[in-house]
Amino acid sequence: MRPQVQLLERGVQAERIGHGGVVALERMRFGAEWTSRQIDSLAEVDPENLPTSTDPLFVFNYISLNNVDGGRLLGYTSESFGTAPSRARRVLRTDDVLMSTVRPALQGHLLFSGQIPNAVCSTGFAVLRTNRHRCDPRFLFAHLFGDVVAAQVQGLLAGSNYPAINSGDVGRLWVTCPPTVAEQRAIAAVLSDVDGLIGSLETLIAKKRAIKRAAMQQLLTGRTRLPGFEGEWGTRRIDALATVDPENLPSRTDPGFAFNYISLDHVDAGRLLGSSRESFATAPSRARRVLRIDDVLMSTVRPALQGHLFYSGQVPNAICSTGFAVLRARGNEGDPRFLFAHLFGDFVAAQLQRLLAGSNYPAINSGDVARMGVTCPPTLAEQSAIATVLSDMDAEIAALECRLDKTRSIKQGMMQQLLTGAVRLPIPDGPEEKTGGG
Repeated sequence: MRPQVQLLERGVQAERIGHGGVVALERMRFGAEWTSRQIDSLAEVDPENLPTSTDPLFVFNYISLNNVDGGRLLGYTSESFGTAPSRARRVLRTDDVLMSTVRPALQGHLLFSGQIPNAVCSTGFAVLRTNRHRCDPRFLFAHLFGDVVAAQVQGLLAGSNYPAINSGDVGRLWVTCPPTVAEQRAIAAVLSDVDGLIGSLETLIAKKRAIKRAAMQQLLTGRTRLPGFEGEWGTRRIDALATVDPENLPSRTDPGFAFNYISLDHVDAGRLLGSSRESFATAPSRARRVLRIDDVLMSTVRPALQGHLFYSGQVPNAICSTGFAVLRARGNEGDPRFLFAHLFGDFVAAQLQRLLAGSNYPAINSGDVARMGVTCPPTLAEQSAIATVLSDMDAEIAALECRLDKTRSIKQGMMQQLLTGAVRLPIPDGPEEKTGGG
């Protein structure tokens, strides 16, 4: 088993044990103690900038603040110097570290590994070019996401009217360093391996979502039939399959009646993000729709964002906003999970687009929902079978997302240990550069 994988598995145990007892991550002490170093002693800050005398026709690939998110390069634009944004000035070389100095708490940093040729980035980044005899660029990059740097940035921003720092501030930030570059590289390799695992999980989740999308296109239209089913499909109105808004709190409800309220902000593409505890007298006026297990909530405000929810009793005694249409499946006509799956399909999306066309406000009403059509098989049993297939896919995706969240959490815990010297890695024998000055 690779040492990095072993460390990750020990990290899982350590995550369970907590900060106070990280006995699973052995405290291996090798060589001299760690020291704190300022970034400008390890790297040049903003080493190259395009001069004002640059040829106006000089063409380059421009990375703006909006092109970077949490270590990922989302895109870039091709620019010429004469018409490029005035911030397009910092010249990039392979292994440069970009630290966002505008809203730095959002951690829009990047390790530039030559992803694009002839690159220039915004002056909204401080560019750090490490001295290879003193600092590994991946080690420095990892520090930008750690608590040591985050605490210093927070201190610099305290009381400021604008959330930004400057390159001078960046150069004076402190990072904790091991006595040799070899140990920096070992730490960076471990964290890079975990990043690789995170990346592979993200790729797998994206693939599974694409497979599910394709399955929906086939199964919810009858183009592909499950074994054992036959007969013609047809289009039926939603109100033939479900009762729309079956229960609402009456105006005479006891003012002290307490419930868990699900607003539009609490739902995102099938996921319940939270709820609030309310009483009828002080609750928002929209808190009216009574929920029962297996109700389907369809967002009628900005419905193209697909803020829909299958209510499986995630919170008890629940009331949702009138910004949802609540669909309660008729027992002999519609399977609620089949109906819920349709809310994310192209057939419903096309009807929504027609309803919203030309509207000044992106909303529909419950009557619109009731009149919408969905494609249906001839039997409830086939609806249920299709819903089961799609639900199994959802469960697989949810399990992968849970694993991804756990791996990210483990990485954060490992960073706390490895980037402070609380846990040391074994270093190969032999001569090695020191991280001291010179």
